[in-house]
Amino acid sequence: MYPALATHRYDKGIKLQERPFEYVVQPMQTSYPLEDVPVEWVAHTHPEGCLYFYNRARRTYTEAWLCDPEILEEIEDFAVRLEELVRSLEFTLPPDAELVLELERIPAHAPSHDDLESGKPSKHYWTYYYVDHAERVLFWIHPYSVSDELEQLRGFHSPSHIRLSANQYIACAIGRLMCLFAHDRYHYYYGQKVARLDRYESLFDDSRGKRTALAALLSPVLFNAPEVHLRSLERIWIDQIINEIPWTQFIHKLQTDWQEAVLTATVLLNANISFMTINDVDSGNGPRTPAQIASFVSTIASIAATVIGMLLVRQYRVKPKETATDAVTYLTSRRHPKLGLETLAIMYSLPYALLMWA
Repeated sequence: MYPALATHRYDKGIKLQERPFEYVVQPMQTSYPLEDVPVEWVAHTHPEGCLYFYNRARRTYTEAWLCDPEILEEIEDFAVRLEELVRSLEFTLPPDAELVLELERIPAHAPSHDDLESGKPSKHYWTYYYVDHAERVLFWIHPYSVSDELEQLRGFHSPSHIRLSANQYIACAIGRLMCLFAHDRYHYYYGQKVARLDRYESLFDDSRGKRTALAALLSPVLFNAPEVHLRSLERIWIDQIINEIPWTQFIHKLQTDWQEAVLTATVLLNANISFMTINDVDSGNGPRTPAQIASFVSTIASIAATVIGMLLVRQYRVKPKETATDAVTYLTSRRHPKLGLETLAIMYSLPYALLMWA
């Protein structure tokens, strides 16, 4: 049982299991409640989308998934233990105090702890904090060294300074009533067991970060350019959902890079042709010198960089993929069953990589 300053809302590490979508709306069905909510607990949705539960009798909040009987039993036990501790220490809680409970998953490398009743290894740390609404502060019933939790400041003078650990989530999501945001709630699993609180967060166990032998082999040869493009694609296309603005910015940056590569490759091509017309370099007699061979290779690479770069630039100018729907359709068609987006990232990197070889 440990004091805490905040819940682990943004780094719980819980993933969903992918399964076919099957749901039949019954005749005259007008309500869609959350199922298996335990008695005395009420489910609420935070404006950011995170689901939490509130027990009015105990004035207790938790973001733990209470629809799981084991989790519910653990939270109930946690609350009872805190109440017993308060009574044993003869503390008097403020009349409007509320309690926030959190089950923090114990890392695999951490020392094991056994449950006091069952004797089995515990799965969670019990963390908590109380809220005094009248004073607008947090408090605990255990000693709590907050030095490591707060931002380090030069010139700390008094405990009254600690009262200014302001909650940055107080004024969040006010006025988000537009249709686009309502649609995003559907995609971001708003109010569900696991909600996407960050646009770059995946809710499923995906293959991001995993590379095939093809990417591992070609990436060093192509000056690591495929890896850079692949990371950008994985960052903007998460769980097959894409946002139009990051995609447009990504394509605009790609086109700029391709145009610069074409321009530089053209200049390099002219320099190679001028170089090979020098009599001392190519006299027309004898075997090819290393300088000639290097210039020939550079010329071929420059031509390839120019042609591929122009084809890519024209492809995105003639058939722009500006909307999110266009982007998803395009990426889905380009996604390889085994290689994923690696082939697309390799293609995007060719103008720059060929220019570097030139």
